[in-house]
Amino acid sequence: MNSNINELNVKLYAAKHYDSPLADEEEFLEDLQRLKTLRKLFAKFRENKEINIRLALNHIITIHNVFPVPVATRLLFFRLHDYLSQLLPFLIMLNTCPKKVENIGTPPMTFRTDEVVMDQKIIEELRKV
Repeated sequence: MNSNINELNVKLYAAKHYDSPLADEEEFLEDLQRLKTLRKLFAKFRENKEINIRLALNHIITIHNVFPVPVATRLLFFRLHDYLSQLLPFLIMLNTCPKKVENIGTPPMTFRTDEVVMDQKIIEELRKV
């Protein structure tokens, strides 16, 4: 069972699993910033139904490149749990979508991906990539 990720330990959890050779603290923080950037992209999408699909995809791929896939997925779910309908199509496209993610947030929550209704506009845009 995975330990709980919350605001108090998310940076430590990420640092423990960070896998980028020759990276320094600045690069680590830039990679963590990608999670916030994705949150902003998805929030903007909810407002006006526009998204730079390639930018979002690039951030998600980069996160998966510097963290092991299960860790990347848990970090994405932690920071983007309010935007799962937008996130899941990307994870499915990249074949990194789990059936469930446990121990996210305070109190600890479990997310079952088969219960999430995916955003059709995101799916359509991803099909064009």
